Amino acid sequence: MQVNKISAMGVLLLCMYSCVEPFHPEIHDTVELLVINGNITDRPGWHTVEVSLSAPLNEPHFIPVSGCVVRVENDNGQGVTYAESQPGIYGADLEESFLHVNQAYKLFVFTPDGNEYQSDFDPLLQCPPLDAVYYVKETQETENSNVSYYGLRFFVDVIGEAEDSRNFLWKMKETYEYHSLEKFDFYWDMFDLTAYDPPSDSLLICYRSRHIPELHTASSRDLTSNELHGFPLNYVSNQSPRLGIAYGLFISQYSLSDEAFLYWDKMRNQLSEAGGLYDKQPSGSEGNIYNVNDAEEQVLGYFYSSQVQENWVIFKNRNDFSVQPFIYNCDTIATWPEDLREPLPPNYLFSIDSLDEVILPPLITGWKCLDCRDWGGVLEPPEYWNENDW
Repeated sequence: MQVNKISAMGVLLLCMYSCVEPFHPEIHDTVELLVINGNITDRPGWHTVEVSLSAPLNEPHFIPVSGCVVRVENDNGQGVTYAESQPGIYGADLEESFLHVNQAYKLFVFTPDGNEYQSDFDPLLQCPPLDAVYYVKETQETENSNVSYYGLRFFVDVIGEAEDSRNFLWKMKETYEYHSLEKFDFYWDMFDLTAYDPPSDSLLICYRSRHIPELHTASSRDLTSNELHGFPLNYVSNQSPRLGIAYGLFISQYSLSDEAFLYWDKMRNQLSEAGGLYDKQPSGSEGNIYNVNDAEEQVLGYFYSSQVQENWVIFKNRNDFSVQPFIYNCDTIATWPEDLREPLPPNYLFSIDSLDEVILPPLITGWKCLDCRDWGGVLEPPEYWNENDW
């Protein structure tokens, strides 16, 4: 009898798991809401405001609203009108004389349909410096108790004065160094063959950068001192090749008013929950912008003011730990350059050296293996990338 019970339970479990089907919820969000996003900082230069319509949750994309009049004013009545540089993107080159700490700024948007939108005044508060940026090797457990991943967790220390802002938003940009597979000995442009002795490394080293999509927020309002120590930021796993040679993290720290902090802290929570059953758009929260003539209209987005402080750190892998290798997928053939029939310039070629003698014909490979730029990077590192500091 006990055997029959176990068998029955097994059949029942098998049916339960074999009948699971993916659930695709039917979402009806046909109402298009106006979305206005922008900010102003103490840094002179180009500032932008985006005006768009909300997109369906299952098809997020930018729907620009063109033909608007966009203006930013301070609490002294001085203002700057933004010009539309791209559809839905309005910008202005702001001078230092317009940007002052402890001054408040307000956004005005006039749409082509005759509606007027305004934000609340938001103060540009003084931001304490990033006292330190550093990393610690950290292990992450997996579903398999016998397998653990490891990588680097980045942290910041902030030490501010009593008059500084106590609310912070961090945005980050990462850069990692990677190398092409080989140096090249020859360059063939379908007409002439140029030899390099020694082999050229001009296309060997590249740097690839991207803005990290995660946001990080914190506040010291409930602390006795305006200090944060060991606040964790992003984690970089060894399961990607980014830590293989050198990895740099550039951090921008923004001061926030209490109202702006509440908005961005909510946005951080929404972004951290993305990937679930109901993904949220970054603009999916009501902010501080409203229709002057229709208080009932829901407007998404936020306009805020910040002072910016920046710092960075670079990790150089001196065999600290292994990482996933960079996958090249190189196809090579041995042939004389003049026998090439496909017009695919430029072609970089490398040969196999044996006892300092070049074996011909050279090996010809797709240039993704010899020109590091074809993996999405550039030859010049960021300005802060100074190897003498490592």
